[in-house]
Amino acid sequence: MKRFDSAGILAFGREETLTVRLLLSLTLAGVTGLLAGIRVPLPFTPIPLTGQVLGVYLAGLLLDAPFAGLSLLFYLVLGLAGLPWFAGWQGLNYAGFLAYPSAGYLLGFIPAAFLIGRLLEDPARRSLARQVLAYSAGTAVFYFCGAAWLAALTGAGFIRTLAMSVYPFVIFDLLKALMVASFASALIGLRR
Repeated sequence: MKRFDSAGILAFGREETLTVRLLLSLTLAGVTGLLAGIRVPLPFTPIPLTGQVLGVYLAGLLLDAPFAGLSLLFYLVLGLAGLPWFAGWQGLNYAGFLAYPSAGYLLGFIPAAFLIGRLLEDPARRSLARQVLAYSAGTAVFYFCGAAWLAALTGAGFIRTLAMSVYPFVIFDLLKALMVASFASALIGLRR
């Protein structure tokens, strides 16, 4: 019988069959879509504050690296196929994607989730500090992709691009990272 204590929950997505891991990847894509309903527009940037980042962090925590990345690929592809689950639960087609200010973030979520999954592979190394480091590294990846996309789309300079695509989100994404890391660390701590 499978173990469903706190350690078992955090290891579940990493130790299952291919079919189960694919289903978990799809499930976490859905969770990310649900979290995208949390959308706070900011007046000084076309990029809203969203809950999608929590989905990226959870995918990296609960799945191994390839399936964490796959989860966010599912999220992107299914959204572009017509599911209205991008920021604020809006739909987006392939043509609209090219002009979408947040498209770089959506693309960056894939390697970010992969990197987080890779950095959190070893369950023995999932301390609070290690998790925050992993989430911060993943965040840097999607910030880079988001800023590069926005700069190409708007033609804004380096400082202006950072002011629209990175600076307003740092504290919120750090808080999200701390929230997920604290939750996971509490689950791990319950085992002891």
